[in-house]
Amino acid sequence: MIAPSDLDHVASTPFDRTLCREMERWFVEEYIPTWVEAGTAASADLRSILDYWGVPLHVSNPNGNQWLTTPGEVVEMLEAIQKPLKARGYSHTVIIDRRSTYYNERAISVDVIWSRRGENEREIERRAVHFEIRNRNGANRIISIAACHTPESRLEAVFSYDLSDEE
Repeated sequence: MIAPSDLDHVASTPFDRTLCREMERWFVEEYIPTWVEAGTAASADLRSILDYWGVPLHVSNPNGNQWLTTPGEVVEMLEAIQKPLKARGYSHTVIIDRRSTYYNERAISVDVIWSRRGENEREIERRAVHFEIRNRNGANRIISIAACHTPESRLEAVFSYDLSDEE
């Protein structure tokens, strides 16, 4: 638990982005390959996603949102995402666009547009996805995922980053 007095020094102390860069590296070099492996292997252990997705995990898409509060629910979500991809011949993911935001030494977000593909680079689906990632005691976990299908190739065309021009 963070005590209010622990926050006193935060406003005046710039944070070291080293851990943030490590969290981003973890996402690209460890999480994504693990997700792809779980989605392509004939007998993958889907519970391995629990090393990356936190419990509870908040998930949101245009059809609704929910908190997954047990490891079983989190694994079921992964299976629900990957089963139709496997049926369509999923083999790999290509990151089309990526943007990271560093909030502090233990909190980042990563936005991606990725193309899930099969043989001969055939696109199965394209999604824009927002991930909230936290580091606690040296362990990174994705705590929230928001996603939507998109035909776009640039994040700025999907997500609103600056609403200052809107009334």
